[in-house]
Amino acid sequence: MLVRIQEMTRVCIFLMLLMFADNNLQAQVIEGGGTEYANFGGSISKAEKLYRNMAYYEAIPVYEKYLKKNDSTRAMIELADCYRLTSQFDKAAAWYAKAVEKEDATPEAKLYLAQMLQITSKYEEAAKWYAEYKKEAPKDKRTINELQASLNHEDFLNNRIRYTIENLSFNSPGYDFSSTFFNNGLVFSSSRDSAKGIHREHTWTGTQFFDLWHVKGDKTSFEKPKRIKGEVTTKYHEAVTSFMPNKKEVYFTRNNIYNNKVKTDGEKVVKLNIYSSEVDGLKWNKDKPFQYNNNEYSVGHPALSADGEVLYFVSDMPGGYGQTDIYMSTLDGNSWSEPVNLGPGINTEGREMFPYVTQDGDLYIASDGHGGLGGLDIFKVKRSNKNKKVTWGDVRNVGAPINSSYDDFSFHFGSDNSYGYFTSNRPGGKGLDDIYSFTDEGVSLEGIVIDAETGEPICNSLVVMVEKELQDEKGRKITTCTGEFEFSVLKSTGYCFKASAEGYIANNDVCTKSKGVGPGGKVFVKIPLKKQRPVGLVVLVRDKQTKRPIDSALVTLTGSCNGIRQNLITGNSGTVCDSIKCECNYIGAALAHGYLPGSNTISTVGRCDLLVKCGDQGGDTLVIELDRIAPNNEDGIGFDPNTAIVLEDIYYDFDKWYIRKEAEKDLNKLLFFMKENPDAIVEIGSHTDARAPFNYNIKLSQRRAQSVVDWLTKKGISKQRLIAKGYGETQLRNNCTDNVFCSEYDHQRNRRTEFRVVSGKINLKSLERFDMDVDPCRICPF
Repeated sequence: MLVRIQEMTRVCIFLMLLMFADNNLQAQVIEGGGTEYANFGGSISKAEKLYRNMAYYEAIPVYEKYLKKNDSTRAMIELADCYRLTSQFDKAAAWYAKAVEKEDATPEAKLYLAQMLQITSKYEEAAKWYAEYKKEAPKDKRTINELQASLNHEDFLNNRIRYTIENLSFNSPGYDFSSTFFNNGLVFSSSRDSAKGIHREHTWTGTQFFDLWHVKGDKTSFEKPKRIKGEVTTKYHEAVTSFMPNKKEVYFTRNNIYNNKVKTDGEKVVKLNIYSSEVDGLKWNKDKPFQYNNNEYSVGHPALSADGEVLYFVSDMPGGYGQTDIYMSTLDGNSWSEPVNLGPGINTEGREMFPYVTQDGDLYIASDGHGGLGGLDIFKVKRSNKNKKVTWGDVRNVGAPINSSYDDFSFHFGSDNSYGYFTSNRPGGKGLDDIYSFTDEGVSLEGIVIDAETGEPICNSLVVMVEKELQDEKGRKITTCTGEFEFSVLKSTGYCFKASAEGYIANNDVCTKSKGVGPGGKVFVKIPLKKQRPVGLVVLVRDKQTKRPIDSALVTLTGSCNGIRQNLITGNSGTVCDSIKCECNYIGAALAHGYLPGSNTISTVGRCDLLVKCGDQGGDTLVIELDRIAPNNEDGIGFDPNTAIVLEDIYYDFDKWYIRKEAEKDLNKLLFFMKENPDAIVEIGSHTDARAPFNYNIKLSQRRAQSVVDWLTKKGISKQRLIAKGYGETQLRNNCTDNVFCSEYDHQRNRRTEFRVVSGKINLKSLERFDMDVDPCRICPF
């Protein structure tokens, strides 16, 4: 019997093991496809037959020959499919790219083009085509995930210094994959030296069938592999093992063959099934089929929990969420319960496969639908039993170097969590798929943000982690509605956290340390947040010289946390009270007839417990003092708060002095004022932050002041009416001095230009603002 195989290559080894029982079966479309051929004859007829029989390796040269003389979108897509399914990703991308230029290209061609570009690390181009496919499949969860992953692929590179990986010595030029820790070594599947069976070469890729092998050793030192013997070894495919706790029984994947009888589905395709065998060293016998095997769909990739009570597996059975989903079944006496799909939180429209369960019950899977570096990536999912019900946490990408832009799967730990193994087809290996070891030199820091009163997790909270000693930021996370977050940290190091969420008081007081935790270990931290409550702020506007309250002054309160401006009018006492937010910085600006504008700032950051409602005793008061108009204003012109021109400071990017777009609004106000008041002389005072030498900052601030002078003179204002003054870092608005850790926002407050009229009938000065753009320094330690 000539055996034909549907070998899905490394992209999906689950389907890789499927095969045809009859070479002359009816045509079957499994992927790709497009418009009909204009001339279904000659070489294209042969190519189509090979394609439908899944003989992709043989179909490639036939398609290539046809497309030299013909222009067919369908042939382009099917040739691209052949290249994709034989792991020739650059060539696949080239043909998909040609196909999507055609009007009759299928939406899937755009998806596959995005995947090929992602695998070859062309992330910006991949994002473009994921976005194009998303227009035609807006509900496809994996497309949204992969689009975001392509745009933010650098987020998956943060763990590179934590892990050391090594290609293992026993890998062959063929396929070596899916190792399992067993009997002082590893059991794995391999296409090496496949001696049994007739016509052993796959028409899909031209490689051999898979058998199970064992190799003694640990970590990176191994002996020569030996084949597993007994009934478990047949002339067909065997792969992906998992052992009961006593190591006397093993579950594995094989083609649907039992008692030497091949069973097929309605289209004569031999599906995958799970079997169990009794283990006697390297000889496994008395095969038994899993009770939920089925002729019409595949069941494979068994993964047993540490206690042997739960079996996870992969299937493409009807009713799933994607191409392959992960299911679970529990042991009840001598039988397994009806399988349960793990749901849309774990399964996507793509492929979820190769489950592995840790001693703690956490799940590792391979997926091409949750967003990663490309191909199959490895993900971790935490399991918990809450109220005797199994719940799953967020699906988290384990990152590089374990994941790459190629296919990475079959993750598992060794005898402890400090090292382990995985499979990859990344470039630079010994064969088509290789088994790699990884050594974990770091620690996992897991945490949760909760409501301090209810204990419930908080959605969309921001967690910033800083190293305790140096206070430099080491990462930030936005939690989902599980409230969970995770960082990779160094051993024997202290860390502190700044957590905040809408409607809650920020908590900057939680710290922990990884002292005494070994490589691969865990540290857990819980961050409670208290809900905000309404608080009030009294604003007092008074005369700077006499300290008398000023009636009918216009007060504007602006908050840095929301940018909302609140306009208030003072009463006879010169005061007004209004509700404000906790954990926010505020600027109060005041205008009154006969006075110069004035402003002052106040912060509720870290002080929310001290604040009270308007009218209660013990509240804060923001005092704004105003200067009277100078006596030499003979015409008695003063400020009418309803018509006065209010100038605001302008700001600069880090280490720059050019005029930003946002500054032109206030510069135009100043220009209008100077044209209306031709006797006014204006001082332009510019400032810097403290993150440079003192003398350098003086020169930088002078250039900033001069840039404003140049802008105004080009608009027709005489240089004689402008005084450029650079103050450097001598007039900081906060305590962000040399070597003090401050936020980029606080540093931005210092990089500004202020305006003040120093001569003329009208007096005017600019006020601070909070809604400016923040340009961060990406190389500064402080």
